Amino acid sequence: QAGIGSRATEHISYRLLTRMSAFDFGNDDMKYGWIYTVDVNWILNRKWALTAMGSSYFQPSEDRAGNADMVYNFSVGATYRPTKKVFLRADLAYRNHDEQYSNGYGTSFDYDNFSSRLRIDYKLMKYVTLYGSIQYDYRISDYYYYDYDRFLGLIGLMFRY
Repeated sequence: QAGIGSRATEHISYRLLTRMSAFDFGNDDMKYGWIYTVDVNWILNRKWALTAMGSSYFQPSEDRAGNADMVYNFSVGATYRPTKKVFLRADLAYRNHDEQYSNGYGTSFDYDNFSSRLRIDYKLMKYVTLYGSIQYDYRISDYYYYDYDRFLGLIGLMFRY
C-alpha cells in the first residue's frame, strides 16, 4: 500500500493508504479493485482518546465455499485510561459484505453487520495483558434466513514481543 500519514496537530494523527488489489480465488477467477485504509486518532488528554477508522478489502466468503466478498468497514470508538495499567475501550462498527462470485453457482447476496463492543485491558507485566470483552452483532442480509443477532464474550491473555 502507498499513502500518507502524519500528525495534523500535537494531538491528532492520521493515516491514508490505498492500493490496487488482485484477489485470486475459487476456479481461477481474479477480482480487481482499489482498497483503502483510513484512520484518525485524537488524543483529548492523558486519559481519553477518540478513533475513527475505515477500510476495504477482499476476503474469502464467510458463507459459501469458493466465493469471495469485497468488505467495507467503518468504526468509531473511545479509549479511557483510568490508571497506568487499565484501559477501557468502546466502539461502534459497521461492515458491508458485497459478495463476488467465482464459481458462478447460486445467487449473489450482500449483508450488513452492525456491532457494538466494550473491552477492558489490564497490563499484568511489560509484555503481558489480560483482557475481557463483550460484543453485540446484528446482521441484515438480502435473504432473511441469513439474518441474526448475537452476543459474544471473550477473556484472554495477550503476549507482545
